[in-house]
Amino acid sequence: TRWLERYDLGEAARALYDFIWTELCDWYVEMIKPHLYGRSGTAAKQASQYVLWQVLEGTLRLLHPFMPFITEEVWQHLPHEGETIMLSSWPEVDKRYVDTEVETKMAAVMDMVRAIRNVRSEKKVAPGREISVIIHGGEESLDLLQEAKGYLQVLARVGDLKIEPLDEVKPEKAVTAVAGGVEMYLPLAGLVDIDQEVQRLQKELEATGQEIRRAKGKLANQGFVNKAPAEIVEKERNKLVNLEDKEKMLQDRLRELIG
Repeated sequence: TRWLERYDLGEAARALYDFIWTELCDWYVEMIKPHLYGRSGTAAKQASQYVLWQVLEGTLRLLHPFMPFITEEVWQHLPHEGETIMLSSWPEVDKRYVDTEVETKMAAVMDMVRAIRNVRSEKKVAPGREISVIIHGGEESLDLLQEAKGYLQVLARVGDLKIEPLDEVKPEKAVTAVAGGVEMYLPLAGLVDIDQEVQRLQKELEATGQEIRRAKGKLANQGFVNKAPAEIVEKERNKLVNLEDKEKMLQDRLRELIG
């Protein structure tokens, strides 16, 4: 609505496109498939159908100025009030549906799913194949993980999913991913070649070492420290801290793999 009031039709269309393609189709529809198939009971199926209808119907009204004929056709096949979408009211924000806590939780779950998908892609795991994942997290994260366990399994094609406290012994011979405030371990047995994983980690460790030396050299240069803007220097220092943390994690994983 804000973009349209400014006559910025391109940004209005982009906002709609991003929402429909990403949040609605790529995430929500994929998440609720087990509900729609009735695997979670009648109540869950009906709740998901209702939310999906409400969001789709409202989105069609937002999209109507851009795609009038297609939106009219689809709208006519949905439960609706009135004769035509052209005469339906413009959607308004309902603040009852705004929940920043849920948004934060969902963002963490999405980060976890992306991290697991990235490992799957990197290791060339077949899309239809289920994998095992062990997740270590703090108390807050454990509650969220229990709540989102089913979604993680569906969205990341995870079969056996173990959720454990942070102080549990870290599994040996596993690919590590950190996202959403938790540590995720994907056991390598049957997933990747151990020797290849060691070589990959060694290569990444070498590249990280080079970046650390470069950053240290930059910060040791008084000309840079004294003349560069303070925010640039601080950014370089933060970069060095992150690189050193990454180096330590890589070294730990290598020790675990080599034994």
